[in-house]
Amino acid sequence: MACLLAVVMTLHAQTKAEQIKHIRQVYAEAKQKAAKMGQDGKAAHTVHIRQIEMGEPGGEYTPEIDTDTQFYFDRIGGNSEQGITGKAVCYFVSVNWMADGHTNYREYLFDPVKGHLLFAFMKAETHAGFKVETRYYYDANGNCIEQKHKVQDKEATPDSHSWNDWKSELVQGNKHIKIFNLLLNTERPYPELASAHYPSSTPKAKLLKDIRAAYAKAKQRIEQNDKDGGLKNDIEITIHDQKSEDFPPVQPF
Repeated sequence: MACLLAVVMTLHAQTKAEQIKHIRQVYAEAKQKAAKMGQDGKAAHTVHIRQIEMGEPGGEYTPEIDTDTQFYFDRIGGNSEQGITGKAVCYFVSVNWMADGHTNYREYLFDPVKGHLLFAFMKAETHAGFKVETRYYYDANGNCIEQKHKVQDKEATPDSHSWNDWKSELVQGNKHIKIFNLLLNTERPYPELASAHYPSSTPKAKLLKDIRAAYAKAKQRIEQNDKDGGLKNDIEITIHDQKSEDFPPVQPF
């Protein structure tokens, strides 16, 4: 029985090692592909989201939160001759967050065909110089098969910090994919808002009045936001989605 258990454990270790080796290979290919995106006359497939948000006033100044998210994707399937673009599949996401001297950089690697999360990386540092670094490897079912941690540039255990864990990073990765799919893979971007529509019996005059009031309020807030010094509580989205060098963008945004 002991010999059999040892054999099973060895096979399991080999399988785990093979999975990690595969993930690292996919990661290297994704990073190389992302670095060359849009170069040498090739069409770029990227989504860039920048969010600027003013935090709650604290003392003498109001902190600014700057989040820069970059998605890299391919289109799977479709027929270029018939104008069918295929499904957009995101394979890599980078998130760069800064606020009040604190920094947090994250990467999420997804299976380039099936789309599930393979790897999550985080490197964070406070304004005081405290540093945490994490790596999580996932199987096709979302289970963590390996994790590595560093605190102050030294190897550490998962319980040595509370900045994240493999479950929270899985949630974050899936959240980013949901945002990506809302932008590129749904004809109706926000189906969950359908319940907020007025009943069909609402008088037309009331609808127009409410719409005009909401429009005026939005324009006032935008004008005030611009007076405050540019990008404040704003989100900018830029989508590069071109079928090939010879075709115009599929979905200019």
